Amino acid sequence: MIYNHNFGITNSPLIGWDNLAPQGTLTATSSASGFPVSGLLNGVTTDPWRPNAMPATVTMILPSSMFASMLCFAAHDMGTQGVTIILERATGGDWVEVMQIAPTDDEPLIMSFGAVRATGWRVRFTGANTFRLAVMSLCLGLTIPGRIVPPHAPLHRVSEVELVGESESGTGEFLQADFNRTGGRASTNFSVQLADFATGEEFEAFRQHFNRGRPFFLACFPNFDARDVGYVWRGQGAGSIIPAYRDAVFMGIGMEVSVFVG
Repeated sequence: MIYNHNFGITNSPLIGWDNLAPQGTLTATSSASGFPVSGLLNGVTTDPWRPNAMPATVTMILPSSMFASMLCFAAHDMGTQGVTIILERATGGDWVEVMQIAPTDDEPLIMSFGAVRATGWRVRFTGANTFRLAVMSLCLGLTIPGRIVPPHAPLHRVSEVELVGESESGTGEFLQADFNRTGGRASTNFSVQLADFATGEEFEAFRQHFNRGRPFFLACFPNFDARDVGYVWRGQGAGSIIPAYRDAVFMGIGMEVSVFVG
């Protein structure tokens, strides 16, 4: 789910990939035993932080004032636990609210806001229940000009279901069916891109990030379908992004991704 408070964002794909937090220091008001806040820095979905008391706060102090326009989360249960998330930045000696949401489910989520800069950032979590959170990324969003080219399967609908055991008898009778819900895979192809974007430093940095199999957040149609959001990475066996140049434009820019399913 994307919660979009950035009026500059339309329906062009939005990517959050360059997490600022590892560049600074990260602290939390509390951490349960075996669930340190450092788990939020590596992007791994199986290494969560869990506070042992509420409310809880995670504070990020960066080495210098940096711009951000997205705060992203994955592998959490904040919707189930009824947690409210408040993002603040330090300015003029005070903490000023940037954005506040109350997620309604446990799917990957993006808080999108107009780009602002600060050295100090903090995320306050309020509510009656503690929660788990494995991935948190504060970043400056990358917008891919144009649209995703159809056909397109929304990222929140690509999870695969594996049937376990026999679901019918040898005489054609239905038996109790069991299943495992597993991760998904998706293919996204972008519109033809002009050279100033496809050869620019920002896209090139993301291209290298993707090609090396590192994870990122993707909102495919931010204003049209707020649920079409995923925490994704280059899938096993998928090709690199290698844009093909033709007739003064770059064609065939696309990604084969694995999609996290919580």
